[in-house]
Amino acid sequence: MTPNNLLMQFLADVLDVPVVRPLVAETPSLGAAYAAGLAVNFWADLDVLRSHWHAAAEWRPDIDPALRAKGYRKWRKAVSRSLDWVDEDDD
Repeated sequence: MTPNNLLMQFLADVLDVPVVRPLVAETPSLGAAYAAGLAVNFWADLDVLRSHWHAAAEWRPDIDPALRAKGYRKWRKAVSRSLDWVDEDDD
């Protein structure tokens, strides 16, 4: 998902928070490697690991708050209308 710039901006707009793409896209794997390194004292502490992290790009919310609120309200309405479609005898 992170290579998709449009999606990253959409997330920033909808969540109303900055979204940062890390330089290393495989952060779950990198996190596991860092955790293993911490466990065997390869890394001194978390501050050392923080110094290795770098941002590749950042998106800031850029949507009118009223438009965000309206979209969220409509999303909640759509979700509520999708509930209770399955009956007990629908196996």
